[in-house]
Parts: sequence; structure tokens; C-alpha cells
Amino acid sequence: MIDNYKESGNTFSPNKYLFDYPENFYSDFDGEENVAGTDCYVLKLSPRNKAAVKSARIWVDKDESLIRKIFIVTNESSTTYSLKNIVLDPGLSSSKFSFSTPSGVEEIDLR
Repeated sequence: MIDNYKESGNTFSPNKYLFDYPENFYSDFDGEENVAGTDCYVLKLSPRNKAAVKSARIWVDKDESLIRKIFIVTNESSTTYSLKNIVLDPGLSSSKFSFSTPSGVEEIDLR
């Protein structure tokens, strides 16, 4: 199924943690840790409103202020995202991104 991304209260997107966490969560300093050779501050996040996410932690690079790791706990599971080899503004053209439906698979376009 192909559809445009739709934001809702139950929609999960790492974008919520990378850019919107101050609006969606209370944050507390939770120490310092090293992530893959990078010294990081650890922030513990608690949701401001009742949602599927029960808690989260993010690791922020001390030197570059980039998020290096995200750990999310929901009602059903926990998930860890590790961000490695971060390149800001790499200058990629949209021609680098394409999708081809594999043969034998039905494509349903909801856009």
C-alpha cells in the first residue's frame, strides 16, 4: 500500500523524537554515556499527554548536539534506533529515491 504520511496522535515517526520532543515530552537529564565512541548526554522523556509511547530516552552528542540513539517504550514493545554516519545536507537529488513494486505483488495506491 502506498499512501502519503498522515500525522495523528497514534502515528509513530522518529521525526517526533528528532524534532518535536520538547513539545511532546517532559525531559530530564539522565546522565552521560558513550555511544559507539561518541560521548553523549542522556535525556529521559515522559509523554506530556496519554499516548502509545510510555517513555523514551535519547542520547545527544555532546560536541555536535545531534541525536545518536533513541530508545522508545510503548504498550506493546520497545524499540532502539541508532543513528550512525550522520551527514548533514549531503546534496542528494530526488532522482536518487525510487520504488519499484516487485513482480507478483499487488500495488494499492491510496494517495
